[in-house]
Amino acid sequence: MPRGGSVAIATAALLVLQLAAANAAVKERDVSIETRSAGTLAGKLYSPEERGTRPGVLILHTAAGLRKADHIHARNLAEAGFAALIVSYPIGWAASTNLGLAEAVDWLRTQPESRDMPVGIVGFSLGASKALLAAALRPKDVKAVVSYYGTYDVEISKFSEVARQVRAKSGSTTPSPVEVAGAIGGAVLLLQGGDDDETPADQTARMKTALDKGGKTYELKIYPGAVHMFEREPQFHPPGFRTSFGTVTGYDPVAAKDSWQKTVDWLNKHLR
Repeated sequence: MPRGGSVAIATAALLVLQLAAANAAVKERDVSIETRSAGTLAGKLYSPEERGTRPGVLILHTAAGLRKADHIHARNLAEAGFAALIVSYPIGWAASTNLGLAEAVDWLRTQPESRDMPVGIVGFSLGASKALLAAALRPKDVKAVVSYYGTYDVEISKFSEVARQVRAKSGSTTPSPVEVAGAIGGAVLLLQGGDDDETPADQTARMKTALDKGGKTYELKIYPGAVHMFEREPQFHPPGFRTSFGTVTGYDPVAAKDSWQKTVDWLNKHLR
């Protein structure tokens, strides 16, 4: 057979597999993960109905807690062929939470849906920061991180005083993602709104510098005009809403669609 014919057949076969994954039936089950560091993490695991193991993805919610939008993201990733885990984790900057989320990565790799498979972490806002911190604790197992509008240097953020209070109360160091960038083993995708007033340009620039210094594989995509929580549809987060820290949020359909496609592509590239 001519070489061109073989390539065409292989490409067609890959397309069929991708389409099948995208339309796969999804199963879900409630989970309760006992961790030594952060107590019990309750959540749900979504995966394709078809039996077999596939890469795992841990999805980390915003400071607003686990919401319907997170369940939709998890289901969408399961339809794309991943075992997607969402958990409710303690809000805040305690170092113990990072350790507990790293234990959730360990748990995911013991489950029949994703046993011994590589793991990705997708985080949103506070969850994005936690995604990077947890990835740094499991550099061999976490092969991909997708960070949606995270806080990368707590000391120059809106949360600096909160972080200092946590340090004073617990006596433990609460690192920022920029401090542990060199320990991250997986490829990092940073997704950022150009008008985000919680994660402004200097935050992203510092993370970029830290990843460059560590020689890490990463990409940065900035969406002009987009603000914080740009991927959350209006029914989950009304446009113009302000968080308790005064952050302006709002849905951007163009940024939402493009960022989600980049998320799936990134996970496919680095987990398969």
